Order: sequence, then structure tokens, then C-alpha cells
Amino acid sequence: MDLRQLQMAVKNILLEHTGDSAGFEAFCLVQLATGKERQQILLGRGEPVPQEQQQKALELAQQRAKGYPLQYLLGQWEFYGREYSVGEGVLIPRPDTETICDWAIEWINGRQLQIVDLCAGSGCIGITLALECPGCMVDAVELSPQAIPYLSKNIVRHHANVTLIEGDVLQEQLVHQVRTFDLIVSNPPYLTAQDMEELQKEVTYEPAMALYGQQDGLYFYWEITRLWKEKLNPGGMVAYEIGMDQEQDVIKILQEHGFVQIGCRQDLNHITRVVYGMKPAD
Repeated sequence: MDLRQLQMAVKNILLEHTGDSAGFEAFCLVQLATGKERQQILLGRGEPVPQEQQQKALELAQQRAKGYPLQYLLGQWEFYGREYSVGEGVLIPRPDTETICDWAIEWINGRQLQIVDLCAGSGCIGITLALECPGCMVDAVELSPQAIPYLSKNIVRHHANVTLIEGDVLQEQLVHQVRTFDLIVSNPPYLTAQDMEELQKEVTYEPAMALYGQQDGLYFYWEITRLWKEKLNPGGMVAYEIGMDQEQDVIKILQEHGFVQIGCRQDLNHITRVVYGMKPAD
């Protein structure tokens, strides 16, 4: 097979599972298997592909057709215009999460602030803020021993001014040990028990500890707000990514803990993705 024929063979394997994205995904998998540049694949009619590369591409396609995430097969994924290393054990960065970065960058507005990213995962939020807001000092807190290597690798990969803190964001001892911050950002686990039963096949491969927010999906919002508000400087902000239709519940949590100037931010599809609030100034 030449490159064009291989791409078509991979696409045919993917069609039933991935539908409209089969062409794009086939291109990605052929590129991964062959190591060819984009232009080489696009102009690849007549160029024979070695048998072992053909086999690798077809095996990748079979894995993908069974629901294994494309991002894990590729080993990286784009977020806010940058590539992040990902793999089993770390949550895959999603376009929805760029909304909290947009809001935070606007609020920071060029100031040199102290920021912490809780439940950091791949580090995509904290690293983005560090790179888009030079002068800010960012800490990234993560518990998972599977996710931490990816977080560390991504910090180094992007030469980001981010300090990795290994620990449980719900552990009071950790909270007591860290400094104070002007901004707390978090994309915590927020799926409900029902959500976990209805996951798409791809999502079942992602770490449950990064997804499950207990029965009602709100556990981490309650606990992070309760524990970490004392580490927020007066006039500082907390901003959470939230799940579908959780805004009123998370607003209530912030209100009950004394936050003011509470607001929401929608994504490009007009779905509320972020709830934020300010700790009153003294």
C-alpha cells in the first residue's frame, strides 16, 4: 500500500466508530505509524509504505475502533495552542477547559499574582496561565501517581514557571503547609454517580479519580471551598470549571462560604462552564 491507500484503509476501520472524524483520525494514526510529515502524507500517492508501518497503523486503528482514546494513542493533545503529553492515568485536556483560562487571563490582566491550580492533572490550566501571564507564580497540586509524571513532563516541556506539589487537595495538612494565593483555579472531579454509569466508551479509559465527584458531583466544590478559602488573600478569586447544569449549586456553595461578586462564564456553545467568586477584602 502507498500512503494514500493506507490512510483509506485506516479510515474504513474507524468509520463505524468515529463517524465524521474518521478522516482526521486516520491521518493522525498514519502520521504516528509512519513518522511522515503532513505534506508527505497529503502527497503520498504512489509512495510505498513498509510492511511494519502498515501493520502498526492498522493495529492503532483497531485499538481506536474499540474506543481507546485517540489522544492516548498519539501521546499528546493540543490545549490553548500548545501540545501536552497525555496517556493512561491523566485526564485528557478538553476545549471546554479553555474557558476557565480565558476568564483567568482577563482577570489577571497583566498583574503579577500568586496562583494555584488544584487537581492539576496534565497541568494544562496552570501551565497556560503561567505562560500567558508572565510574572505570575503558579503552583500545581496533584495527587495521582499516574498523572504526576505527565504534569512534570509538561512543565519541563513548556519551560513554565510552575511548581509541582504532590498531595491531596482535600488534606488539611497540605493546605496548612502552602502559601497564600490571589487566585485559585480548579477543574475538579464533578461527574455524578449517574454520569459515571453513562460514560462514553472513550471516557471509561480515563482515570475515575479525575472524573467522579461523588453521588451529586459537588463534593470537591464543597471541600475545596471550605478548606482553601483561608489560603485566599482578601480580594482574591476562586474559579471552578463545572459540569452541565451545576452553576446554581456551585454558586450556592460560594455564597454559603461568604464569597461575593459571584459570576459565571459560558463557553463558545453558550454553556456555562465556569463559576467564580471573590473573597471579601478586609
